[in-house]
Amino acid sequence: MFEHEKLVFLLVIVRLRGINCAMEERVIAGVETRIEEYPHSVFLLVKCNAVWMCGASILNQEILLTAGHCVTSCQVDTDETHIITGYVGHEDLRKVTITRTAKDLVVHENYNDYSLENDVAIVMTESIPLSDKSKRVILHCDWSFPNTPIAYVAGWGIYDESTPNKGSKILMSVKQSVKTPEICEVIGYLTPGMFCAGSTRAEDPRAARGDSGSALVYREFHQIGIVSFKVKSYPALMVYTNVTYYYQWIQTKSDQLYCKSTETTSNQQ
Repeated sequence: MFEHEKLVFLLVIVRLRGINCAMEERVIAGVETRIEEYPHSVFLLVKCNAVWMCGASILNQEILLTAGHCVTSCQVDTDETHIITGYVGHEDLRKVTITRTAKDLVVHENYNDYSLENDVAIVMTESIPLSDKSKRVILHCDWSFPNTPIAYVAGWGIYDESTPNKGSKILMSVKQSVKTPEICEVIGYLTPGMFCAGSTRAEDPRAARGDSGSALVYREFHQIGIVSFKVKSYPALMVYTNVTYYYQWIQTKSDQLYCKSTETTSNQQ
């Protein structure tokens, strides 16, 4: 039987088939890395009634890909007090010179805050200059389950659970072992749009508080997952949103955001 866990430091608590799951968002026990190794990485500072942090990836110059639960309470297009800022282009947050504010966003219409099903969203910003330190991810539409045994996740955040309120200002990365659906069953039921990666050993490195929304990638910039959640019983076995499963949704909603933005610009002229 799974133990219940409640976290109070800017976390979203959900229940998955009666299991209390804690949203963790940062890389624990990872290694410092250079932004050139993960140039798709974006630090999101979200201010929507409260303030929290998440990760995201660069889909193209104007679209970021993140987790639905990171931005589901935000109305950046209608509420001036709701502000999402993306920090891009440097591994050290103290040295970032490129920031972009969100203009609009779309959370999956069937996102479920209870089960975290369909935990995916896209955020539109002003144009991001591309370089060796800010590159787009590559998405795939040709398989439903990640076809790679090893992948990597990077983010800014907790690197030591003994200091849970202290995040890293330096980008950290960790290797993840992509698990089969059979192994993932120890967590409980996962929907087709989810998969798990990491380790069943609690002491192993993993994504944690602050990394929700960050990209799970392989072969440099090929994104297969988005950090979604974990359960207390297996803290190093992370559940990811399957990006390939949502490929069509991501493409369609990105096009719709572009059309909406173009129409708004035309009406203002």
